[in-house]
Formats: sequence, structure tokens, C-alpha cells
Amino acid sequence: MKRTLALCSTLLVLSTLVCSSLQAGDEPLSLKLKDRALEGLEERLIQDPRNPGLLTDYATSLFKSGRIAEAQATYESSLAIAPNSLITLYNLALLHLELGHNEVAGRHLRHSLDLDPTFARAHYAMGSFYVNKNKHRRAVEHFATAFTLDPQLRDPEHNPEILFNRLLSWALMKSYIETPLGRGTRVYHDPRPIIGALIQEIDTANGGEPATDDANGEDTGRQ
Repeated sequence: MKRTLALCSTLLVLSTLVCSSLQAGDEPLSLKLKDRALEGLEERLIQDPRNPGLLTDYATSLFKSGRIAEAQATYESSLAIAPNSLITLYNLALLHLELGHNEVAGRHLRHSLDLDPTFARAHYAMGSFYVNKNKHRRAVEHFATAFTLDPQLRDPEHNPEILFNRLLSWALMKSYIETPLGRGTRVYHDPRPIIGALIQEIDTANGGEPATDDANGEDTGRQ
């Protein structure tokens, strides 16, 4: 009984502290925690201002805090020091996708994938790049590659974006049949006719363009 009372008292104190931080005139607790993280990174950067990893982490914290212009400048400072930093290239690409700078984002994502073709999240972001360009077949290819490389991306608990999204559903099916035996439970004896029927619709879904668009009949995705 005493333990229960003590626990209740502790929870009451904690809830009071959280509520007090949300009172009028105070910042939400989450913002205060973000500010503390930024302050900690700023202090470390004073000691080591040319550390590309610290700069990238600082830029990501700025991005999450809504300080977009500062985040972009900091990512670019990090890339000036370490131009082949996979994490910096990827995060800067996400920032440009958020801002609608599709071609700049695509350039950084291609650089990421040149450095590491197995980087699942860069493939996933490249899928978004091609969705923005209305090139749905190319988008599905990259989404499916991401799902194959990182099965966690298939899990709605980790990636709720896959729910009720037709292109991602096609990509899941494509990944499903391309996953080597033993790496997942299979329900269909031969799902290839199913994915074949679905894939025919991709070129025209939602007003998408044909899969090929250059003189050689190949979509390079480069401008």
C-alpha cells in the first residue's frame, strides 16, 4: 500500500510539472526538450566547429524545430567538409523534398545511392521523388527496392504511410515476389500473374506518364 501511495505521489508530481510547462506563457515541454538538444549541440560545435557529424545532427535538429533556412545552410556547411556523407546527403534531400525542390532532392538522392545502392531509405525517398514527377513505374521500383532491403518499412507501425496508398501497395507486392525464399511467409503459390496484372495499371494511374520518355526508350530520371 505504501509503495502504491509513493508511486501515485511521484506520478502526481510529474504530471504537475508537465502541466505547469503547458500553462499560458510557457513553451510546450517537447519544444523545451528540442531547445535543450539544440543548445547541447551548439556547445559541442563551439569546441569542434568543423565536425561534419555534429553539423549534420545540428541541422537535423534545426529542421525538426522548423528552422528550415538555418538547417539547409548547416547541412550545406557539413557537405562542404564531407561531400560524400551519406546521412547528410539523405537528410538534405528530405529537406528539399519538403520544400518542393524536387530536382535538387533527386540530385542528392542519386549521390546517396551512388555511394551506397543498399541504402533503403534513400530508395524510399527516391520513390517520392518519382511520384512528384508523375513517373509511377519508377516510383514503384524504388519503393519495392526499399521494402526488400528494409522489411521494417513494410510495417504500418513503423511506416503508416503504406496504408491506403495504391502505389505503395503495388510496391509491396513487387517486393513480395522478389524477396528470396526463406525471408518471408508466402501465401500465394505463384503471385507473378497477380503483380503482372497490377503493374499494367501503373503507367496511367493518377495521370502518370509512360515508363519510358527519352529517345532511347529509357527513363534515366536525370535532367
